[in-house]
Amino acid sequence: PTIYSGFLVSFFIIVVNQWNIRNLKFWVLFIVTFYLVYITKTRLLLILLILYPGLIVLLEVKTWASRRLIFLTFYFSTLLIYPLYGLVTGYFPQLVTLRYGNKEDTSFGLRNYLFEELKGVYANGSLTERIFGRGNEYSRLYVRDLMGFDLMPHNDYMKILIDWGILGFILFSILLYKISTKNQLTLYLGLVYMVLFYSNTVFNLFLISILIVFYWYSEGQKL
Repeated sequence: PTIYSGFLVSFFIIVVNQWNIRNLKFWVLFIVTFYLVYITKTRLLLILLILYPGLIVLLEVKTWASRRLIFLTFYFSTLLIYPLYGLVTGYFPQLVTLRYGNKEDTSFGLRNYLFEELKGVYANGSLTERIFGRGNEYSRLYVRDLMGFDLMPHNDYMKILIDWGILGFILFSILLYKISTKNQLTLYLGLVYMVLFYSNTVFNLFLISILIVFYWYSEGQKL
């Protein structure tokens, strides 16, 4: 459901890119997309969709707002999603019941457990491993051995950090920053991509490919 929602939101952003936000057809498609994402209960994408019209207006009317500022705000917010999640649900527990119907959020519990395990893996590595990483798929194989089946890390920030080290993490972040802040379209697609880092999509060829395609396609064009 999360991958499906990611594709759906990406297509929505591409289709409405040239539409005026005051146009009725924008809001019709927005409502349809929001409903389809809602039934998958993909909460982070729902939040992004709610913010999307506001981001469009913000970039139009606020001179202090910029693609770089918005990207960095989302980047560090998603990077700190687990601490932020615990804080937000402490004040707004209904965000959990949206998906689990007054039951414990076992999905977050499992993901947070894996996050803590992977933090330990990185912290206990040698200096060389922390700088250059342990190699592609190390984090995935670690989680597979830990859980007994191929669950995946469910945190692509930690996956990159462990597999590629802090150097690879920084270089990848710079690349993502560069291609996401090229124009408004790549910015919004970049935000979708980052949100889905908690759904094992860092190497999803569709998402990273459309970012790169629209980065190069927009050369000299207004998107």
